[in-house]
Amino acid sequence: MPDLLKALGIGADVVRDVLFDEQNLWSFGRLSDTPDLPELTGEDIPAGERYVTITLHAQRVAHGRKVTTTYYPAVRCLATAKRLLADPAQFSTITTPTELEAISKQDLGRVIFGEQPLLGPLVYWGPLRLSIALHAIPAADLAAPYLALLTDVSSKVGMGALAAAAPIAESLRLGIYAVTGAGRETMEVGYAVGALEARTGYFAVVGANGIDVSTCRLADRQLVDGAGKPITAPWFVFGVSASTEIPDWWSSVPGLIPTYARAAGVRSIQDLDDIERECRALISASDDLTREDRKRAREHLASRFAERREELKLAEDRESFRPEPDEEAMVRNAVNELSSIRLSAPIDSRGLPTS
Repeated sequence: MPDLLKALGIGADVVRDVLFDEQNLWSFGRLSDTPDLPELTGEDIPAGERYVTITLHAQRVAHGRKVTTTYYPAVRCLATAKRLLADPAQFSTITTPTELEAISKQDLGRVIFGEQPLLGPLVYWGPLRLSIALHAIPAADLAAPYLALLTDVSSKVGMGALAAAAPIAESLRLGIYAVTGAGRETMEVGYAVGALEARTGYFAVVGANGIDVSTCRLADRQLVDGAGKPITAPWFVFGVSASTEIPDWWSSVPGLIPTYARAAGVRSIQDLDDIERECRALISASDDLTREDRKRAREHLASRFAERREELKLAEDRESFRPEPDEEAMVRNAVNELSSIRLSAPIDSRGLPTS
């Protein structure tokens, strides 16, 4: 298994992490029946046109340990995402149940449901290298607050812009590695792939071999095999979804907010034109927006700059009476204005949003 992972290009530390317990025996596949979950139709994910999100939906911790008797269930995700303009970006995230709760040895075997994001939304630019593992982490005095901190930071990094996440990505990776150990002591089951299939759907990883996952289904809070028998080995179910829209698109463009905010304080059309060019350049250089959204963002901002240009023309005679701009207020106003822009809203022939 380590040789396989190295061949896939996954680093040495991750190779150690993804050594699966229980003799490296596991099964993986796409689920065909998930009545408890929202429908995912198995559509292809075209590069540069969709935002991909990977979500944990259910997990089962099954195996006991010899010494400690209390555990925190956690799912750790390591991913390397291709980017169009920059080098590939690496993500490390960890997620625990909504209310971090220790599981005693007597409770092992419980199934935990609830959507918990592992990665995204991020633009799918090409093959996504992925490693996901279910851990049962021994409880200790600092385990709960440390896991809570890592989970909180992971949620912000895993769902944020790639460029914005870069400064803390390595620190987060080391923190997750510290709490999950080398994998053998805490891992229930794991999965690694050099290029995730570019299709939406639900997938299951089961800590037992010989199981035809394609015949399994997730229903009534249980993963059952083709004969309807509950699977007692550790397992987890994750979903891969795709969307054409992203919330707070403007936060995915580093530097856009302060640059756009400066437009409120300029006193000449030339200065305004310079700021518009800067904003267009920032949007064009962003790997965190799809091709279509970059185009739409430039169009929407062009309409806002056109409005601002008209305001400057009308204010030329009164320019000397304008107060000095409040920088904090400019930033607040910029965030409010950008938040009001829906990239999905069409632009009319005059360059103005129609809704």
